[in-house]
Amino acid sequence: MDEKGVGRLGVAVVSALVTAAVVLSGALPATSGKVVPKAGLWKMVVKKGGGSGTGGNFTVTRGSFGVSSNHRSVTHFGFSYSYSAPVKIPYVGPCSGNGGSSAKKSSPIKKLKFQTPGATAWSGSGSATFHGVFTTARRAHGTAVFYVFISGSGCQFTGGGYSGTATWTAKR
Repeated sequence: MDEKGVGRLGVAVVSALVTAAVVLSGALPATSGKVVPKAGLWKMVVKKGGGSGTGGNFTVTRGSFGVSSNHRSVTHFGFSYSYSAPVKIPYVGPCSGNGGSSAKKSSPIKKLKFQTPGATAWSGSGSATFHGVFTTARRAHGTAVFYVFISGSGCQFTGGGYSGTATWTAKR
């Protein structure tokens, strides 16, 4: 075999090896190595979280946030919780229940990080400050500070504020 035959065979082998490596690694042109959060609703699992106030406490039971269709912002935040507090005398029955809040103000995703924007209006009986980071296209984690206001008619301290911190993970 002459030098040209060996050269063509070597180029063909190298080309086949490169193609096989790309196929096996799942590499995608232009987006390889870049995390792009999936658009839509992300469900949050609170790993540790809740808080307390004047003789009562609350536990965050779940949370969520959305990612915009252009993958550049978090479009809303929400959480639900359960609470219990001292009963107002002579009321008979527990001062306990469930509540929730949500905020629709969007937050930009910068370097895969996001947080609730300042001066965010919340619906419901509480508010929160979320800080998070996307680690893959379908996973994120972070921390949050929750503020809950108890206003049940049977509660001794109606309108009492409760606060607490939480760590969370989320997936899409």
